[in-house]
Amino acid sequence: MSERKTNTGGREATLSVIPGKFALSVGKPRLPEPAGFTWTKLTDVARIESGHTPSRTKEEYWNGPIPWIGIREATGNHGKTIYETSQSITELGLNNSSTRLLPAETVCLSRTASVGYVVKMGVPMATSQDFVNWVCGPQLSSSYLMYILMAEQDSVRRFSHGTTHQTMYYPEAKALNVLIPPRPEQDGIVEVLGALDDKIAVNTKMVQSAEELLQCSYRGLINAVPSTRVLVESLIHRITPKRKFSKEELLTQGDFPVFDQSEVGLLGYLNGEGFLDSSAERPILYFGDHTCKLRLASERFTVGPNTVPFTGSGIPSLTLYCALNGLQNHEEYKRHWQLLLKKEVEIPDSVQATDFASRYRHLLKVIQSANRENTLLAATRDVLLPQLMSGKLRVKDAENVLERAGV
Repeated sequence: MSERKTNTGGREATLSVIPGKFALSVGKPRLPEPAGFTWTKLTDVARIESGHTPSRTKEEYWNGPIPWIGIREATGNHGKTIYETSQSITELGLNNSSTRLLPAETVCLSRTASVGYVVKMGVPMATSQDFVNWVCGPQLSSSYLMYILMAEQDSVRRFSHGTTHQTMYYPEAKALNVLIPPRPEQDGIVEVLGALDDKIAVNTKMVQSAEELLQCSYRGLINAVPSTRVLVESLIHRITPKRKFSKEELLTQGDFPVFDQSEVGLLGYLNGEGFLDSSAERPILYFGDHTCKLRLASERFTVGPNTVPFTGSGIPSLTLYCALNGLQNHEEYKRHWQLLLKKEVEIPDSVQATDFASRYRHLLKVIQSANRENTLLAATRDVLLPQLMSGKLRVKDAENVLERAGV
C-alpha cells in the first residue's frame, strides 16, 4: 500500500511529531503500544486523496449524477455513512476540475473552517477541497478509521493552523499515524460500536417519522378547516434565558443540554440551575437567528448564542411549531429573527389549535424518549470508543457491557 501514488501534490509530510489523545498522531509518537496494537503511518494502509470545487460560473458543471460532498454534509452527518448530497456535479465538471470520483467506503475528514468532521461515502462521490480523503486498503477498516477520527476530533483541531480560519494542511495529513490492531480485531471493535450506532439510527428515524407525521397532520388540518392569516409577531411570547455561561462551563454530560443554532444542535451540557423548564405538556420553541433552525424542546434545557427561545401566545406551542416550520429560510449570514416576526402565517381557530396540540402531544413524548435513549447510547459509545481503540478494553468485555445495557 505504501507504494501507491497519492493525488494531493504539494509539500511532503512534516517531520514534526504531535501526539493526539490515544490513537492518532502527527508523526510516530513515543507512546507505548498495547499488546496487539501498532503505530502505523496512515498512508501505508490508506491512499490519501484531495477534492476540488468545479467552476461555479459553468452551469454545465453542476446538477449532474455525481454526488459532491460539501462542508455542510460533514457538519450535518458527523460519524455517518452518507448516500446522497445536497449538491451534485456532471461528468464535465468532474473532468474539468481537480476533484476526483472516489469509491464507496472512502473516509472524508473536513480540514478547513469547520475542522474535524468525518463522514464515509456510501456510494462513489467527489468532494470539495475542504476535505482530506482516505481510501483504505485491506489492512484498515474504513469504519475503524472513521471511529478513530471521531474520537480524536479535538486532536485533529490541534493539528490545524491559522488565526482567522483553522486549516489542517497536507503536510500534517500526510504524516498522520494511527494506532491499530490486526484487521479481525478492528472488525470486532467496529461491530461493538456499530451496534450502538445502529440503535441510534433507528431512534433517529423514529424521531424523523414523528416530525413528518406532525407536519403532515397540520397541513391536513389547515386544508380541512377555516383558517386565518396572522402576523407571526402576534403569536410569540419571547423567553429570556435564565443563565449565562462560558465555554469553560460546558460539559459532555450534565443535568441539562445547551441547544444551539448549529446543524448538530447541541453545544454541550450544564449542571445546576438556570434551565428553561419545558416538557411534552409545555414545550418551548427555539430559533437560530443566523441559521433559521427551528426546533421544539420538551425537556429542561437552555440555549447558546444567537438562539431565541419562545412559546406560543394565544396558541399552543406545538401548533405554532407546525405553523412556523419552513416559514423562514436562511438567506445569507445575517440575523433572521426580525424577518420571521414580520411574516404572516396561516393558523386554525383557537379550538382547533388546542385540539391539534392535545391529539398530537403523544408524538412529543415519543420524540423525547427516543432522544433521551440516544443520549445514553451515544454516551456509552463515547466511553467505550477510546478504551477499545487504546487497547484498554477488549471486544469481549465491551460485548458484556452492551449485553447488560440491552443492546
